[in-house]
Amino acid sequence: MLASLILPIGLKSCARDTLIHSQAPLWTALQDIRSFQDTEALKLLSKDDLVKIIQDLAQTQAGLELKLKNLDTAEAQRGRLEQLLKMQPFPGYDTKVARIMERDINGWWQQIWIDVGREQGIRPGLGVVARFGVVGRVREVYEQTSVVELLTSPRFRMAAQVKGDDRPFIYQGQGLRFILKPVGAAQALQPEMALKAGETKQVVTTGLSGSFPEGVPMGTLVETSTLSEGGLLEGKVILPEDLQNLKEVSVLIPYK
Repeated sequence: MLASLILPIGLKSCARDTLIHSQAPLWTALQDIRSFQDTEALKLLSKDDLVKIIQDLAQTQAGLELKLKNLDTAEAQRGRLEQLLKMQPFPGYDTKVARIMERDINGWWQQIWIDVGREQGIRPGLGVVARFGVVGRVREVYEQTSVVELLTSPRFRMAAQVKGDDRPFIYQGQGLRFILKPVGAAQALQPEMALKAGETKQVVTTGLSGSFPEGVPMGTLVETSTLSEGGLLEGKVILPEDLQNLKEVSVLIPYK
């Protein structure tokens, strides 16, 4: 502790980077071991079980291929409309798939480590998503690894909105509460957005931050209450439980 107080900031930063670089290969090796264990576990399954798994994968692949074709058609139609209406091209996103190497969801540090970094074009502030929606945002970037601040982190704040309502409010993570359920808080809601008893609404991104496109799911607004100042509301947002069981994520890289 005394050395940490005395050493210059530059030296401490260098030492921290060195420690991270030394840990990264270990995390990668552990991830490879887990993948090997999963492969070996498949060998213990019966022939009928393996055939069923292959059939399920084939059906999933066919469904994904159909969705890709529909997306290609929609993209072509959007391009034609942009030309006809002389609209500015919509800034899209490229994706970089990453594996989770390490996670820390205890206390204040609601974060994960992923196996992509500067060499793969990752930079701080980029949005991170999974199949269910928003995961978090890249906070720190190193050569081959990055730290992602999870949606649950009390330090995670961004503009959000209710699906179908373009009035923005502030979302902030609240950690793991209520028997380790991931939750967040909705702040500065307009009085007209108050929920009725038993009513819920989906919370999505606004597209204002630049980290995420508009309409990406974040969680579910389950209750609202009135603040003492200004008549604004605050609310509780229940987040997807899959946030605690992630294995792969996608980093959104904007392009024009």
